Amino acid sequence: MRKVTREEILTGNPLKVMFLLSFPVMISQLLHTLYHLADTFWLGHLPPAESGEAVAGLQISWPVIWFLIALSFGFGIAGVALVSQYTGAGEKKNANIVASQMISLSVIFGLIVAILGFISTPHLVSFITKSTTVTSTAITYMRIIFWGIPFMFISFAFQSILSAKGDTLTQMYINLFTVTLNIILDPFLIFGWWHFTHLGVLGVALATITCQG
Repeated sequence: MRKVTREEILTGNPLKVMFLLSFPVMISQLLHTLYHLADTFWLGHLPPAESGEAVAGLQISWPVIWFLIALSFGFGIAGVALVSQYTGAGEKKNANIVASQMISLSVIFGLIVAILGFISTPHLVSFITKSTTVTSTAITYMRIIFWGIPFMFISFAFQSILSAKGDTLTQMYINLFTVTLNIILDPFLIFGWWHFTHLGVLGVALATITCQG
């Protein structure tokens, strides 16, 4: 795979250009799902008394988390439109201004969502399940994940900026690196391998926000 040049975008075969631009995005989205698959896999290998509640807590957490972070996609779409227009017009300065504003807004709104999510987590989880053990696990996991939300917002903004400039390959490589790192970190933090402490579902959350950061 290679990056698509400006000349190819402007004058190349449209189908070929669309494939070269979209294929890394497809792989990136696939890699995002591997985060959760890897987390679920390793949690499923905890002792039977612990694994069921851990996996259940993980599975009910992400719909709530994605519901709140869906706000970030709006900024990403708006940013793609503006950055791509300025880039196509050769107005690099304006493109950079919009990109910096996207990053700034991502940090601000990421912090807002993180604080609101941390505070409202117990109430949100109680709507989904009445199991006290699963509720406790989900709250522990979600509260750690919410503190990593600003990193996630920045990541989405960064990927949107690159996509707007016609570079979808860099984000694929970054996602490949972070997913691989997450897969490696998970068992060390979950099971307490080497000199690490056995953290269970807390370890999954810490591994995830570390990789996103």
